Amino acid sequence: MKHLLLTYLLLAFGATALSAQQEFSLDDVASTPAPTPARSRMPAAAASSPAAGGIKTNLYADADLRVTVPFAPEDPTAPPPSLTFLQNHTAILLKALYNGDQASMIVDALHADSYFELGVNGSLLGPDFLKIPVLGTSSFRFGRMLVPFGDFEFHHLYGGYVDESGLLFNKLWSDLGVSWKLTLLDGLESELFVGNGFGSTGSNPAFQSASQDNNLYKAVVERFRWQPTPATYVLLSGYLNQWGANDKPENWLYMAGLDAGTKLGPVGLKAGGFFNQNFGATPKDYFRYAWYAETKYTFDSALALRLRGGSMNPDSRAKDDTDQANANLALLWNVGPLAFEFMYSFNQETYFLFDSQVPNNYHQLLIKCLLNL
Repeated sequence: MKHLLLTYLLLAFGATALSAQQEFSLDDVASTPAPTPARSRMPAAAASSPAAGGIKTNLYADADLRVTVPFAPEDPTAPPPSLTFLQNHTAILLKALYNGDQASMIVDALHADSYFELGVNGSLLGPDFLKIPVLGTSSFRFGRMLVPFGDFEFHHLYGGYVDESGLLFNKLWSDLGVSWKLTLLDGLESELFVGNGFGSTGSNPAFQSASQDNNLYKAVVERFRWQPTPATYVLLSGYLNQWGANDKPENWLYMAGLDAGTKLGPVGLKAGGFFNQNFGATPKDYFRYAWYAETKYTFDSALALRLRGGSMNPDSRAKDDTDQANANLALLWNVGPLAFEFMYSFNQETYFLFDSQVPNNYHQLLIKCLLNL
């Protein structure tokens, strides 16, 4: 039986204008776990801000070349060979600031219906407000924003890789709503989000689209972040939503997630997972789950080696090609304004790593390049 070979080329580039340089890191080689900024949860490309306000522009785009050869070409169920160009990301991020970061607005000019938010932090309400215990640490966000669940910015890693296919959630998981973040204790942060939540396909939750509001209940999300040391963090996430289009009381879903990471000298460790139970679906209730784990060894500020793996089961009612397991090894290299990622991954049509071979199993070679100017 012949092996399936998938060669996949990704070229990503970013540029800035109108202000000082900003950076959009593929995987920060020298990074250590850090708390989510108390006043912003925007992607790294838009996180840098001028001291006295202003407008910033970032372009983020990629181009993909994917070549596939079936693992078992003699198998009638194997997919045919293919050679195709793809594109997973195109965004122009615009950010406007007032008085430093007391108030901010960020929007994807190309997809304003997918991502836009207004942010306000407590300092805008005056120095007296900041003196109030706990409440004085508040910051607020409004609009269609990234849902604060798990440990990710634009993309989650559940399943062991960036899920461009949107099997678990939209590739960009955003929703219309409002967020309230505050520091409860030293090292302990809370973020409460209320949004429209997931809609319905008629008989099942629609996880690939948000804000199909049934006008009955809102989705409620709570995420706690605990950082006992500068190099260690734990995230606990919860999600509750009434999804049914017919406002049936049995049409509820909940999700729970746990993510954690630490850094021990040059070695970084990170892992996470989530579980989702769906009630009132047709033909029966079902659950979903996914997990990931990674270790990264940092040689210096420019070079690191990362090993990552995970799996996902998007629907417990069926075992099919939406079940995925993945193990990958990547070399991360930063040189000047360029950031490269060279990755090999083994992808399986099952939620058990190294399960039996099937025709849709494939190998993947991935090359990423990001340019910050």
